[in-house]
Amino acid sequence: MKSSNPGVKQAISAIREAAEAGNARAQYHLGWMYANGLGFAQNYKQAVKWWRKAAAQGQTAAQCDMGLLYAQGRLGSVDYGKAVKWFHLAAEQGHGVAQWHLGWCYRDGLGVIKNHEEAMKWLHLAALKGNADAQNALGSMYAKGLGAEASEMTALSWWERAAMQGQPIAQYRLACAYIDGWPVKQNMAKGLKWLTRSAASGTPEALDLLKKIPVELRSQRQTG
Repeated sequence: MKSSNPGVKQAISAIREAAEAGNARAQYHLGWMYANGLGFAQNYKQAVKWWRKAAAQGQTAAQCDMGLLYAQGRLGSVDYGKAVKWFHLAAEQGHGVAQWHLGWCYRDGLGVIKNHEEAMKWLHLAALKGNADAQNALGSMYAKGLGAEASEMTALSWWERAAMQGQPIAQYRLACAYIDGWPVKQNMAKGLKWLTRSAASGTPEALDLLKKIPVELRSQRQTG
């Protein structure tokens, strides 16, 4: 959306001037503004133009966002092959969000041959940077023994980290662990706390499970 505010116009002009002078950070921000319709009408072609310039200078956020454009089909049809190329460029330079998306692609075989060990590598790097979605995914891989030896306690520790950051699926999985009493000691109070938080975010499984409390679920879980 175009702005009539003189201050905003001046800021946009400064960003454009810096971008045209070759400043990679300004090029990224100008592309982001086009992609999100901030200061201009939304225009993905212009976003790509500026992100490519920034990416060519090693700007990792631009590389990651280029990957997302292809993964989300913003430039036509979804193209995970091209998305993976861009995610790799950013992930190898330590960009946490790109590492998460790259791990996700390897986990599900999107644009690459499915490889759980490679998925585990990238998800772990992203998780260590505090990416809650990566932490949740990493927990699931440990729970299922994908890419590493199965470990419910390791899975639980990653779900707990993600849950503390508000990741709703991790909150649901953590709730189930406490309600079921496996692999930790049963604690209905903690289970209900995490289940309520997950349900508040609209997680379907959490909402369904919450409906059974306290009568059906409490009696069923404690006697199981």
